[in-house]
Amino acid sequence: MDWRKNRNPQVPAALRSDVSLHILGDEAVLFDGARQLLYAANTVAAFIWCRLEDRLSPADIAADVATTFSLPRPTADIYVADSLAAWRDLGLIDSAPPAPWRPPSPTAIQRRTVAVPPPYSVSSYRILDTTVALHFGDRELAGLIEPLLAHLAAPAATTPAAAFDLFRAGTRIVLAVDGSRIDDGPDIGHAAWMTMMHLADIALERDGAFCAFHAGAVVRHGRCLLLPGESGYGKSTLVAALIHSGFQLAGDDTIILAGDSLDVRPLPLPPCIKEGAWAALTPFVPGIGAATVHSRPDGRRLDYLPVPPMARLADPAAGVPVGWIVFPRYVAGAATQFAPLGKLAALQRLMPDFFPAALPLTRDQVERLARWIEGIECFDLRHSSLTEGVARLRALSP
Repeated sequence: MDWRKNRNPQVPAALRSDVSLHILGDEAVLFDGARQLLYAANTVAAFIWCRLEDRLSPADIAADVATTFSLPRPTADIYVADSLAAWRDLGLIDSAPPAPWRPPSPTAIQRRTVAVPPPYSVSSYRILDTTVALHFGDRELAGLIEPLLAHLAAPAATTPAAAFDLFRAGTRIVLAVDGSRIDDGPDIGHAAWMTMMHLADIALERDGAFCAFHAGAVVRHGRCLLLPGESGYGKSTLVAALIHSGFQLAGDDTIILAGDSLDVRPLPLPPCIKEGAWAALTPFVPGIGAATVHSRPDGRRLDYLPVPPMARLADPAAGVPVGWIVFPRYVAGAATQFAPLGKLAALQRLMPDFFPAALPLTRDQVERLARWIEGIECFDLRHSSLTEGVARLRALSP
């Protein structure tokens, strides 16, 4: 009998009804719905929880643990006692549910009506399911942004759902949407950063996604390679090198999964590369940073890379199934290490970069994530050589 597939749906009194177990191979995730938290459970812990669902006593559970895992009975007693104690401390058993989780109040974008000058030129772009008209106030602004978004040009007959205006107002560069100012910067160097950020925001607001990840993504042979990670881990640098090495761009910073299939929906805005990575990328992108005028509010210099023709998806609106998840990290001076990662460990590492489209997260959504990641190969990559890192990733899909 496979204990993982024969679970009693009844919930014992000792278990909170808003805590659920989600099997991942021989391991599992415990989801605390009230607190919106996930906890890892190894094979034995998952077995013990299932036996709690079957309403067995601790002594009977320990007997089952000893038999199923060929353990001495005293060892099984310790495992059961330690698991129950840990779950009591976490409030997962023998505890009343806490107050329902409440999302933080969103920070409203300050919109002010602004006098928008007549545009110098107008271009339309399709991002996810949203077509946006971008009105440029002068030739310099158009020349700065248009080459970066050329691969997202919308068909001429498409009716825009929103109109952006990028123009100068005195010494400031202003970005407005439908006549309301939403952002501004002190000079032209901030124009690209503001534009890319708000284009992504408006497209995400209008998409029926399942979730978003803070991650880069590239496509090869019809499957997506997801590269999650914190800012500063080198994922954008790796994405830029990969799209100049035979991969197609699905996204640089924000990746979303479709609500129905959990395939990646491409959000292929141009890769944004910080100044510190320019030297490493020179073998892949000669001349990077040579003429940059881009910057962020924190003062860091950037270069946005136009997407080369070979890296453009034939159909940016089509979803792409995820074949691999690789957690990259650049470590100066380190030898390249590329190792398989367990599904439970991968899911745990994904969660800090996971943003569900609707809150609170439900047990059905957690179950979908567990089933999704079960079919994906997961790896950890540590490298100090961009060339070696690219070579390892190319070997996944030769």
